[in-house]
Amino acid sequence: MTVTLFGHKYTPKNIEAVLQTDLIKLIEKHGADVFYVGNNGSFDTMVRRQLEDLSRIYPITYSVVLSYLPAKKSEYDSFTNTLLPEGIETIPKRFAISYRNKWMIAE
Repeated sequence: MTVTLFGHKYTPKNIEAVLQTDLIKLIEKHGADVFYVGNNGSFDTMVRRQLEDLSRIYPITYSVVLSYLPAKKSEYDSFTNTLLPEGIETIPKRFAISYRNKWMIAE
């Protein structure tokens, strides 16, 4: 099962415990084993952190789906398992996140 997660720029820290519980439930009860996560905002950061930790315990994979090519390598040094949706290079930057999110859902 593939799960796609992307969220808001500002997310309260107390959401992270609920997020972890829900991710574990998706893995253990629903067979989720592939995850796509965005790279914009605090929710996406929480998801990446949880998936990184959970990937040490469970046989899951995850990809950080970029919405555009970073201008500098230092902007994505902390990301592992990144990918760019095919065709996103032709999308104007102001529509790139929306395009990326729709691509993640379609995958």
